[in-house]
Amino acid sequence: MPQASINFGHRISFGLESVGRNLGVIGSAFFRLGTLFLFFWYLCEFKRALWANSNQFFACALMVASFILAAAFLFVFFTAVLRFNPTAEPEATSVAPFIWLTLLPMVVVLLAGLLGAHFTTPLLKFTQENLNRIWQYLF
Repeated sequence: MPQASINFGHRISFGLESVGRNLGVIGSAFFRLGTLFLFFWYLCEFKRALWANSNQFFACALMVASFILAAAFLFVFFTAVLRFNPTAEPEATSVAPFIWLTLLPMVVVLLAGLLGAHFTTPLLKFTQENLNRIWQYLF
């Protein structure tokens, strides 16, 4: 076998081993970015549903929920920025705050659905339909 193909095989093997060692870090970063994207997508959908709805009570409740969600995000973000110390070794962090930021809008959709709201925007409709399926399956 030629030396060039052996070297190429060793390089590919080294690269795959490196990806395997760092897959947890890469996966965690993409998971966190994905949950942040989903959180902001929910906020945009809440805004669209807010302007499309003529029910004043529902519109006010949705606006308050959106402000609470945005405030929760800003609080988590700014407390993390204030606690950041560039000289210290980074500590292992949990993904729980990212999961909570995604679950909070789902709870808002669930509560709005229990109050009789029907969403038409894609993400909120998808969430409401799947929460209804889960509710029917459990009860």
